[in-house]
Amino acid sequence: AIRAAEQAGASPAEAVLTAAQGFHLAWLPTRHMAAAELLFPGTSPALAALREMYPNAGFGTITNGAGSARGASIGDFFDFEISSDALIDMDMV
Repeated sequence: AIRAAEQAGASPAEAVLTAAQGFHLAWLPTRHMAAAELLFPGTSPALAALREMYPNAGFGTITNGAGSARGASIGDFFDFEISSDALIDMDMV
């Protein structure tokens, strides 16, 4: 996407911005929808049972990619989420 934007006349900075916007506006929401549709059967009931069995425990997720429990429609079962992609976006690396 960056190369295509540059070939269309965008500066390197504009090309990166264009690619990042496309990622966040198109690819990421589509990925989240697919993740929600492709959960293993019984995932939500199992997470609900764990929350009930351990009401005082903190539940969280850690991912090294664009995956998200919230994006996969199971975010309500977790108290926190740590994502390397989110950290990268926050630091604009």
